[in-house]
Amino acid sequence: MILRFRFGTRTRYLLVGFACAVLHNVIVIGFDRIGINYAIASAFSFVVIVLIGYLLHTGLTYEQPRSLGTLARYTLAMA
Repeated sequence: MILRFRFGTRTRYLLVGFACAVLHNVIVIGFDRIGINYAIASAFSFVVIVLIGYLLHTGLTYEQPRSLGTLARYTLAMA
């Protein structure tokens, strides 16, 4: 992985966190602009961000194998 050689784990963690924060804001603001309730936008964003964050962290940040068990633990940690 290119990011692995260019950046340390801490930097990759921050990049993934930043990307997730930006995406969350885009989703919530976009839903607000089209008139969707904030609670629905937040719930939708949570599902999307958990999945994307999990994929990015397991693939880029920590380079660990993926499983339903680790996804469940990650989801509980994010809740």
